[in-house]
Amino acid sequence: MALLARSLFLSIACAAIPLFAGTFVNPIVSDGADPWVVSQNGYYYFTDTTGSDVKIRRAPRLAGTNGIGNAVLLSTFDPPAPYTKEVWAPEFHNIQGTNYIYYAADDGTNENHRMYAAVQHGQTWTFDFLGKIYDATTDRWAIDGTVLEADNGALYFIWSGWPRAVDVCKICTSRR
Repeated sequence: MALLARSLFLSIACAAIPLFAGTFVNPIVSDGADPWVVSQNGYYYFTDTTGSDVKIRRAPRLAGTNGIGNAVLLSTFDPPAPYTKEVWAPEFHNIQGTNYIYYAADDGTNENHRMYAAVQHGQTWTFDFLGKIYDATTDRWAIDGTVLEADNGALYFIWSGWPRAVDVCKICTSRR
């Protein structure tokens, strides 16, 4: 019976392969990297990056004529030097009535990748750089940060990184 089930699974899996062949085109946004979407006050806010900046779009729908893919650009945030390289994983968050952008970036050297924040300037769609986000005891490589609001209302910032000081460059190049 197990052999029959395995044969049936392989037959179905092999028959399904042509369904996944070809090029996938994102139905929401066709360009940009590291997308993030959040719903707020009847709009979807979409952030992505070109690798050197953060772009924000707003639309009442995700897809279609009034969707994010056709939305006018609300803002382009250009991080200040020297951390303007490899801008990754930007996120737009409204925390207690204030809009923030969180993103990872470095100075062109991967082991210097850290998390940063910017805050919306008044009612405009410009953002002011706030600075690096880190724990003074563990100022290490960090990417993919996000905000977590716990059930009790406590706010946390969490990110991906290394648990101890390591040579990130050697690790990255050894995996290529």
